[in-house]
Order: sequence, then C-alpha cells, then structure tokens
Amino acid sequence: MKRLILLAVLATTAFSAEAQLNQACYTDTSLVDELIYRRDTVWVIKPAYQKGDWNLYYDFALTKIRSEYHYTDKSVKTGTWKEYYKSGKVRSEWDYNTPLVPLYPPGKEWYEDGKLKIERSQTADTLIEMKYFPNGKLSALKKWDKNGMWTLHKEWCDQGQLMLDYNPTASSPQPVKKYHCNGELRSEYNWYAFGYTGVYKEYHSNGKIAVQGQYTEKPVDQPVFMARKTGEWIYYDDKGKVTKKEKWNNGKLVSTEK
Repeated sequence: MKRLILLAVLATTAFSAEAQLNQACYTDTSLVDELIYRRDTVWVIKPAYQKGDWNLYYDFALTKIRSEYHYTDKSVKTGTWKEYYKSGKVRSEWDYNTPLVPLYPPGKEWYEDGKLKIERSQTADTLIEMKYFPNGKLSALKKWDKNGMWTLHKEWCDQGQLMLDYNPTASSPQPVKKYHCNGELRSEYNWYAFGYTGVYKEYHSNGKIAVQGQYTEKPVDQPVFMARKTGEWIYYDDKGKVTKKEKWNNGKLVSTEK
C-alpha cells in the first residue's frame, strides 16, 4: 500500500506543522504535485504511478482517509474504488473489476447526508445510470450499450417534470424538445450523433421566442456530417424585442447587428 502523505512527511522539512496539516493532501507541496493532480473534485494518480494500491488522506496524520484506489500492474483500474467525505461517511463506491463501459463503472455515490445521488447498474449488454436530487426525486436517466454507445438520456426537474428525452447517438436526425420546469417549451431542434442539423429554436420561460436560427441540413447520403450555423440567427428578450441579429455562412460569423 502506497501512503502518499507519509511519503510527503519523510521528504519535506520546509513546512511548519500547521502548513503540513492544511496542505497535506491539497497540494502546493512539490512532492504531492509530482504524484497526483486534481480533476474537478477527484484526485487522479499520475500515469507514471498508476500501479498497485493507493490511499489518499485529508490530514497529515493519516487518520482521515479520502480515497482508496487500485491499479493492475498494467495501470488499469481494478477492484473497488472508494471515496469519503471529511466526516468519514462514504462518498462513492465504484466496481472496476468488469465494467461494461470503463469510464462509467457500476456502483453508487451518496450525498453527505446519506441520500443516494448516483446509481449505476449493468447487465451483459446494458449500463444504466440514475441520478437523484437531494429530495430523492430522479434527476437523470442514461443508458449505454455494450459498445459504449450512449443510447438514452432523460432529465427531470426537481419536482418531477420531464425536461428532456432523446437518443444522443441516433444515426439519423431526430426531433428533440426541451422544457422549462414550468412546462413551457425551452428549445426544439433536430439532433443526431454528430450534433445539430436543420432549424433551431429557443424560448424564454414565458413562452416567447429567445433564439431562432438554422444549422446546415445533413445530406441523406452522408452518415457523418458536422452541421454548421448558417443564414440569419435572431435573438430576442423575454418581451419579444430583437436584441441581436447574426449572419452565418457554413459556421463562420459574417456580421452582427445589435
């Protein structure tokens, strides 16, 4: 077991006890910076050290564990990965033994009060992820197939209203509608695996148009096509007044009028 903070203790003498306590795992010490880096809210062991078992701690005395990570000799994530809140409560627990989609291992994440935040489960050919609001209501549902294709995405407001339901990797353009939590339409457009195509519109929560424009249409005979903004795009305030006009040509902004 590699104990990152213990290593820092042995190698560092230039910091006071207070500074060491405050910076033990958070970083600014050159040794810690050499071994790990921060990505969003997660510590990541640098590639050169991704072997074996790692424990990271919140404190310099190694009494408040922050996370437990495990790698094979080939630097592949394995085993059960755990992260903890400073209070000692488990924050997340992910199973990297046989994940269907390596980036999204099955397991669970909790809010600090113990309520479920994220849950992933898998079968032989499907990975399902469910996210929850602090009030316990479902906030999002995602599905992936065994090839790693993201086949379903749904989102809800915190009071249960459905906001979005579509297939992010659809092979052909499909109509998509998003809603505000008050039930008013938020946006409507056509989407397929490589992005927007065709007419695009956004609306304010009072129902008035906010944005309207056009993406280039996907040719029927091209399975991969990156649509670009084209023609006139108009922006409105929530009272219906035009605030800006743009002219686009195949993804390049030609002019702006305010």
